[in-house]
Amino acid sequence: MLTRPLQWIYATSRRRTALHLFLSALTLLVGSLIYILYRPGNLLVFEWSSFVGLEEVVLALQESSVVLAFDPPGWVLYSLPDMLWVVSFGHAIYAVLTGADVGLKAFLGAATIIGTMALGSEVGQAFGVVPGTFDWWDMLLYLGGILWLFGFAILEVKSTSKTRGICI
Repeated sequence: MLTRPLQWIYATSRRRTALHLFLSALTLLVGSLIYILYRPGNLLVFEWSSFVGLEEVVLALQESSVVLAFDPPGWVLYSLPDMLWVVSFGHAIYAVLTGADVGLKAFLGAATIIGTMALGSEVGQAFGVVPGTFDWWDMLLYLGGILWLFGFAILEVKSTSKTRGICI
């Protein structure tokens, strides 16, 4: 069912770049919205929103009935945004690599480095080397983000091979 649209997207590097830029922006936006809407107001992001004149908009969003009606679990508030930012960064890197026509191997290397850094920071927190609090949800969702990126790499291989008539 998705095969034909995916083949169309993956037929050119420009379309692949656009797809990955869109996914990067979308995951960054969703992660940021969770942060802005549900996290306490003493975080740095709220200083930034105040600096650019968006403080009233943020306050209005936080006080909206839709936001107040939804009480997300802790892992959504504290771990999901981090995972979405890792995924966003991975898609942004892939968009750059696709636009530069560097290829899939470079993306897999970048995804591995991003994943290693994310997981490594959490392990560093467990041992007190990195500031912060170790959380198993962070580890699990970082792994989910890494699997997401590798899933797109597999999708890329399958879609480009069908487009070019190559068997895997």
